[in-house]
Amino acid sequence: IHMNKEEIEEKINRVSDNKARELIFLGSIDRRKGILDLLDAIKNVTFPYKLSICGNPIDEEVAKAVNVAIAGLPEGAVELKGFLSGKDKENILKKAEIMILPSYGEGLPIVLLEGVASACAIITTSVGAISELFNEKNGAIINPGDIGMLTDALNSISDTLRLKEIMRINYKKSEDFGIESFIKQFAEVCAKVLLV
Repeated sequence: IHMNKEEIEEKINRVSDNKARELIFLGSIDRRKGILDLLDAIKNVTFPYKLSICGNPIDEEVAKAVNVAIAGLPEGAVELKGFLSGKDKENILKKAEIMILPSYGEGLPIVLLEGVASACAIITTSVGAISELFNEKNGAIINPGDIGMLTDALNSISDTLRLKEIMRINYKKSEDFGIESFIKQFAEVCAKVLLV
């Protein structure tokens, strides 16, 4: 995902009090990724939203539960997009304002890095290496399975001023994961090894 500063500023300027929040879930449709938790939590948010669920179902029972949960939400508020890659994935990330990954188990999900590179606020769980790279400045880190905490995080981050601030912080943070940063860190490691 590559967005330049002008595209990021344009995206952030589109965030307003009068617009439904653009939410995205990007991952497989299964229990481990927490999609059912998200659909349970979103029933109690206090703001208008448009949730794009991007990913393929890998558990038929969960896929059925997702469809039932969506049927109980406001019409048109949730859209199942299926698996996205390439330009389709890039285009949806360019629109998204808040990425939610309430997972029960991860290493370091690439989608979170794509989210910050797209200036999304991040709501995720304190599993794997996530809390080593992300904290409350990037959005919210919640406990896996805590529906109330997830609802509170969504309501808090949906505030226009807070959301814009987090989006700017995350785009700036994405520079830490770029090729230039990698080369610099690699060169520092090589220099230390050679000087030993």
